[in-house]
Amino acid sequence: RTDRERLLAEARSAASFSHPGIIRILDVDEGLSAIVMEPLALGSLKARKERGAGAEEVRACLASVVRALAEVHRAGLVHGDLKPSNCLVRAPGQAVLTDFGLARPVGAPPREAGEGTLAYMSPEQRAGAAADPAMDRYALGGVLAELGPDEGTLALGRALVHARPEARPPLAAVLAHLERARAPRAHARGSSPSICF
Repeated sequence: RTDRERLLAEARSAASFSHPGIIRILDVDEGLSAIVMEPLALGSLKARKERGAGAEEVRACLASVVRALAEVHRAGLVHGDLKPSNCLVRAPGQAVLTDFGLARPVGAPPREAGEGTLAYMSPEQRAGAAADPAMDRYALGGVLAELGPDEGTLALGRALVHARPEARPPLAAVLAHLERARAPRAHARGSSPSICF
């Protein structure tokens, strides 16, 4: 597959969505082989956290990425390259999912061996398995383990990087945790929040 074909496939995948957590494609210049995306001056979520974004903002951004990933899966696609640098911040508390260059339909074989970013690739993706949403959940685990602002989110990230795809918590459980963690705490003094998978 040529770079131009990849570019067009990425643009088509991302442009097919109208979701607040997915990057907006404004134009594609086939002559220059360039995609024009909405401007996102706040950079990546990782950079934002490193510059001092608070736990509430990071949790809100992670929740928006999880919602976007759920939308991608509802559309029958697997992102295939979820990582912190593909989570860009549109506004404080709102991140968007970007880089759909490796997105493919559920069940599709990989276009090339080892597609993706090794540090966030599930064992089955490394082995060249057909696209499955569990691959994205594994990658999300790596993102949460790297960016999680609290022990509960870090623990959830560790649960998502399980070797067995069926053991990875569903996105609904991840979103529920992030939203619970953002809600005002009503815990009794001395108790700690629980994580349910």
